[in-house]
Amino acid sequence: MPLLYGLHDREGRHIVPAGGWCVDTRALAHNDLPTDYAALRGDINWIVRLNWGYGSEGTIPLPVDYDNFAARCANYVAKSNGANIWIIGNETNHEQERP
Repeated sequence: MPLLYGLHDREGRHIVPAGGWCVDTRALAHNDLPTDYAALRGDINWIVRLNWGYGSEGTIPLPVDYDNFAARCANYVAKSNGANIWIIGNETNHEQERP
């Protein structure tokens, strides 16, 4: 039976076997520079979670920043190479993840 190997956080990508999965999280409020996931590790599958920020900054921004966040997400996805799945925000119903 095949096994699914995966890990949260790109720092551990070196221990994920080829064909496995790695989750990377990016806070786009302060840095929306794209990432070349194929160069980080092209033989694994990347899942990327795009947040506005972390903790009290909010995983999704306040409504005033929705358009800015959407534009940053679109830019990051368009210019990042090698990722397979994109997630927008994290646990948005969890109070500690709200701005």
